[in-house]
Amino acid sequence: MLRWLACLMRRHKPVRNLTEQVGLRQVSKCQQCGATIGRIGGGAWRPIVDAPVDRRNS
Repeated sequence: MLRWLACLMRRHKPVRNLTEQVGLRQVSKCQQCGATIGRIGGGAWRPIVDAPVDRRNS
């Protein structure tokens, strides 16, 4: 329960052997919640959220 709460507080913990480099970003999965997370440089791991598509301009 406390591990899941840590994910709600944005303290995701990556699966180290699944970490891959995509451009400048390191991408992995969270050990506790399974979310796709990433970080740039030595920063904190954050969930990756795709930008919403603006359908008015297309």
